[in-house]
Amino acid sequence: MEQTEKLVAVATKVVSKVSFAYQDKKITLAEGVAIGITAIGIIGPLKNMAEINEELKVFDAKRDVPGLVDVIKNNLDLPNDVLEAKIKTGIDIIAQVAIEVLGQQ
Repeated sequence: MEQTEKLVAVATKVVSKVSFAYQDKKITLAEGVAIGITAIGIIGPLKNMAEINEELKVFDAKRDVPGLVDVIKNNLDLPNDVLEAKIKTGIDIIAQVAIEVLGQQ
């Protein structure tokens, strides 16, 4: 799941950048550039879409979901720490449901 985790990490970092930039309900040019620079990081994983597709073909919920959850939680940084903690708790809950549901298939 290496390439998939890289893609998820970059996407999570972009969300975090946007969240910080939009605190004042607007995104300045400098903030937009910073978001764009972070988003450029998605090019690497997207070049490896064939490998990501192969990783997803052998996806095993019990094995792979915890790693993806860790990637999200380690890269998610929001300006509101209380909200961030709640989102991370929600991700844990959703992940456990996903493991149970997908693990039965």
